[in-house]
Amino acid sequence: MSSSESHTIGSNDALSSAKRADTTPTADQTSLQKPVIQNISPRTISGVLSQWNQKAIDWSLSGLIAIGSHNRVVVVDALHGLKLCQSMSSHESKRNQSFNSFLSSGLHRHNHSVCLIRWCHSNDLKLCSVDTTGTIIIWDVSEGSVLTLITATKELKSIQAIEWLELKSADNICQNYLLVLNRNNGLTLLDTEFGEIIWTKNFDITLKSISLDPFCANNILFGIQSKDCCFATVDDLRANGCANRSLKYYSIVSNSGKNPPKSTSALNYSLLAEKVVSSDTNVMSDWIQICYHKSVPNQVLVAISRQILVIDLSIEAIICCVPLERNCSNITNVFSCQNRNAFFICHDFGTVSLRLFQKQVINETNEMAANVMISYANVCQSDGLRLTKQNKIFGYCLSPSDETKVALLLNNGRIIIKKVHKMGTKANNESICLPYIYDMITTDEYIASEQKKCKTYRMLMTQMSSAINFSPHVIRMCPPVTMRNWQFHRPLLAVGDSSGSVQIWNLSLSSLDKEFGIHSFPVRGLEWTGLDAFISFAYPNISPHSGKTNNELNITEVNSGTTYPLRTERNMDSSPIESLRISHLKQYLIISFKDDPFEIWDLKSLSLLRVMPKQFSAITAIEWSPLYTKRTESQNHSSNAMTFHSKENFVVTNTTGELYHFSIEGNIVKEITCIPPDTEMSANITCIAWKSDQVLLGDAVGNLNVWDLKKKVSRIEPTHRGPIKKMRFGPGRGNMKFLMQYNDGVDIWDTKDFKLNAQLKHPRDMNFKVVDIDWAASDRPVLCTSEGTVLVTDMKLRQYSSSMSELLANQTDTEYNDLNSVNFYMLSSMSRFIFKSKLFLNEWNGGPKLPDCEVERNILIAKLFNDYESFHFWNIVSYALFDNKERLDRNNDLFLDNKHYKDIQFEKVSLLDLIRSNYNQNKICYEMHLLLNEPQRAVQLLLESDSSMSDYYVDALKACLITSLQSNDSSAHPVIKLVATNLIANGRVGDGSQLLCLIGKTQDACRYLQSANKWLESVCLAKCTLEGEEYVEIMRRWAEHLISQSNYKTAVFIFISLKQYIKAIQTLLKLNIETTVLPKVLLIMGSYVMSNNVEVPTIVTTIYEFSLLVFSAAIIFIIVLILATFGSDSNKPGNHDLEYESEILESINETSFDDLPLTSGEQQLLTQLERTTDQIELFFENCNDFVVDLVAIEDTFGINDRNYHFDSPPTYEEAVRSDKLKT
Repeated sequence: MSSSESHTIGSNDALSSAKRADTTPTADQTSLQKPVIQNISPRTISGVLSQWNQKAIDWSLSGLIAIGSHNRVVVVDALHGLKLCQSMSSHESKRNQSFNSFLSSGLHRHNHSVCLIRWCHSNDLKLCSVDTTGTIIIWDVSEGSVLTLITATKELKSIQAIEWLELKSADNICQNYLLVLNRNNGLTLLDTEFGEIIWTKNFDITLKSISLDPFCANNILFGIQSKDCCFATVDDLRANGCANRSLKYYSIVSNSGKNPPKSTSALNYSLLAEKVVSSDTNVMSDWIQICYHKSVPNQVLVAISRQILVIDLSIEAIICCVPLERNCSNITNVFSCQNRNAFFICHDFGTVSLRLFQKQVINETNEMAANVMISYANVCQSDGLRLTKQNKIFGYCLSPSDETKVALLLNNGRIIIKKVHKMGTKANNESICLPYIYDMITTDEYIASEQKKCKTYRMLMTQMSSAINFSPHVIRMCPPVTMRNWQFHRPLLAVGDSSGSVQIWNLSLSSLDKEFGIHSFPVRGLEWTGLDAFISFAYPNISPHSGKTNNELNITEVNSGTTYPLRTERNMDSSPIESLRISHLKQYLIISFKDDPFEIWDLKSLSLLRVMPKQFSAITAIEWSPLYTKRTESQNHSSNAMTFHSKENFVVTNTTGELYHFSIEGNIVKEITCIPPDTEMSANITCIAWKSDQVLLGDAVGNLNVWDLKKKVSRIEPTHRGPIKKMRFGPGRGNMKFLMQYNDGVDIWDTKDFKLNAQLKHPRDMNFKVVDIDWAASDRPVLCTSEGTVLVTDMKLRQYSSSMSELLANQTDTEYNDLNSVNFYMLSSMSRFIFKSKLFLNEWNGGPKLPDCEVERNILIAKLFNDYESFHFWNIVSYALFDNKERLDRNNDLFLDNKHYKDIQFEKVSLLDLIRSNYNQNKICYEMHLLLNEPQRAVQLLLESDSSMSDYYVDALKACLITSLQSNDSSAHPVIKLVATNLIANGRVGDGSQLLCLIGKTQDACRYLQSANKWLESVCLAKCTLEGEEYVEIMRRWAEHLISQSNYKTAVFIFISLKQYIKAIQTLLKLNIETTVLPKVLLIMGSYVMSNNVEVPTIVTTIYEFSLLVFSAAIIFIIVLILATFGSDSNKPGNHDLEYESEILESINETSFDDLPLTSGEQQLLTQLERTTDQIELFFENCNDFVVDLVAIEDTFGINDRNYHFDSPPTYEEAVRSDKLKT
């Protein structure tokens, strides 16, 4: 190396030291500061995936993406740059106590590769994973532990599909179940809490996939690849017993050689609601995916290689065929959106496109004959990925919250995010922007236009995660933290791979800090020269003839990325480098070779000090002594500069087992002594470790020799594990534990007691091999596995994961000014409670401001917390209060106003009228026209019946009856009503209801349908034909039925759509868990104010603040309704506050609270509330003191000896009974 290069490196080191000196506090300042050391908790950093991990990816509502990495589950946070936030592989069960003995005996996890992963929809931090043998594990992601273990049984072997299912149990309580489909055509329902099989049903047909109806939990769709059918449905799935009804089969047949339907959109295929018996019929069996459409009820998407069929099961017809353009590659996956009628198509080579529903009305001049043509336009399409031969796409998933992002999983363990952007929209820095798909795309864009929407939207790659590169690997941890460097120390791990790259990982954050493409060959070894630089060497495979190779030896600065080559003249055609050893004071570097003598280099000047004689050509192990003398000054005559050197020592062993002891000071190397080989040890010493007065020697047969230099004794311990490959002492003064690596595992020993502390052995304890070892901290061993995974474990070598609170303890952005990128599920329960409270009160001072409208603010809060149920609730509230048409789409068609609902039905019947091709479709079309009060078109369809059909005579009579009833003569109505009731009594409810509708008895028809348990049919009939009180009565009966079935959520939506807010609030109260007196009192207050249309007094603010503690949706809804009804000025104090409070108190006194479980303190509070108006006035005055400082609440729970822990925001009862809060 030239002198100029040496001067440059020296200058950089001096500059780095100068910068560090400027930022480092003085000795007096340091003595006053308490050292803050970044915590390193057990975790797993994954790398290249197994071939069985294909499709093992899923995205939760909380913004977490889970993937399968070999036999582990890795979770990344999609809201924070795809940072690793959880890795689950070793754990202890919380619920299955019968497995505790098994868990304590070894590593309890998947023993085989994970092939399926599904998040629980009702609990965003609960996850299910399945391996290739059928073992199922239910995880608690926040703690990284197992909730339930379900071992593989006969019913659970070869699982090919799983789905979470929320059903009501026998005691009418909703529980989470797991629906499992195995390759033996068996369907099994599992209890996820206890791991028990509830029921199993075997089918006699080949089932390939399952899909759950998003609008009805009892409906399930099976994908079938058979010669006689394509898919089947079941509509009576229950928790207390398997489906009793037989499957309803559907077949998709080709129209080649037959009369096609009149529609050109589905020209090539037709749908048959039956199995195909004829052998000459071409049934489609090469489908790729079959699933329910999430945004439109009763619709199914069938993906073929080059097109997608949209099927409407309510009219039993293929309503649209979506072909691919010529420049598009084949389809691999389809993901339908829930909040807009659109779906994403994932193609080969990583291309993703978004298709949006389009409709076009034809024959507009004649409204009665108007028809609708539908299609799905290509809104935007991303570019493909330029993949190498080694890279493949393993899976796709869609973000379920905003539905604008698609994640692609590559076989190298990386995740790529592609997101839809709307062009031309400017970012508003003054307000929070969380674009969901319904924010980007409006319902007006459903109307087909000549303007190409692809110019409006773009799909771009926005994020890519990090992963360990291809194996094999070598790892080396940076120097440990000390009292001198703790202020700027970062726990960095250098990982070298087979491609010549070196990755720098921050183990406290599980993030990739830097990646350097340094070498052209596989990295063979690494050593750190300090906290900000490392030396690495690489070489290709050794020539079998000459034993020579071309070495690459480089020193790299981490901060700048500058790389300097070493031994440039001596690396070509030389003996391969075996190892590097840097002295403890970072003064010297020893380079050992396979056949040549080792070299000693000066690290300060990067100059060669000495090449040892040929007698030291076959060196097997080298180690520096941690003991050194004080620094001495010497003058460099070439540069007239003063250099400082300390005397250091090192030992080497050769192939005969002799140990040589050398000392080095400056450029003087002296041989001190030569110790002959120990007769009990093998001549081949493979490794040496030296710390304090302890020297360890390991040989090729597994013997461990321990020298105690202080006591001058030695001891030999046979391990019987084969060759000892590497030994490393743990960092820290007085820490005499050391790692020892074998071919089949790892041991942890303690030289103080000279005993084995922990052991990991392949294949007894693990199904992977350890290729390299190191220490991340004094109690955190680091293992690099043959699978390409880095494991940070504990001292028992059993724990490879931690709770999310431990993993995120080192996050520095505690301000959370940017709410767009905050994942509140990563915070503690109390922190989430405080954040939500401030946002509800509109007291957020960091970053952009919140909306002033209470409803819009609650919608935004639901987005921030990824709370889809609240998001759905407030959208319906916005639609009902402000007539916001964009808030609801067809996924909420039952809560739309009657006009919009009727338009949807007209669109459906017009489409069916255009594509109908058989008698069954004609019959459905006739019934829908009759439902929509279009008797003339219904008569035309009846007269079109084929005379060869068995129902031809009945259809003709129906046509005559409908025509005769169009006159004003009502003399026949009593007879028709009698016939209709007789038909209904004999089970023909549909025919009887049609007769009642013909004579104007629609309300009676709806009631008869409800009595026959046909609730949806009655609601559809009511929304299309009834108005006013008659319509409200039918909907109210439906809501009461839902309440009796404990379906409070849908009942609340019905009452809100009817603008019956008092009923909605009362139903919300039944839905809430809280049963304390305060929520009920506040409910009466809010209901009284609303029902009497009084001016809102100052108690509104009081109710609003109290609602933050009880977190009751009913109370928050009360406040929003009050403010929306009386305007923004309604919070101003009125002159008659006390009068209104007295009236409210009278309402409270008339209410019975005998059925409430009250504590003595709550009973006393209730008595005071019921006593006088003066006391309730005092109660209102003291409300602000009750919830003054939410931060103080957090401090209380943090320091309290009771050790409060909330899995959810605290209820009023929990908060009021804490020590610091006073009532």
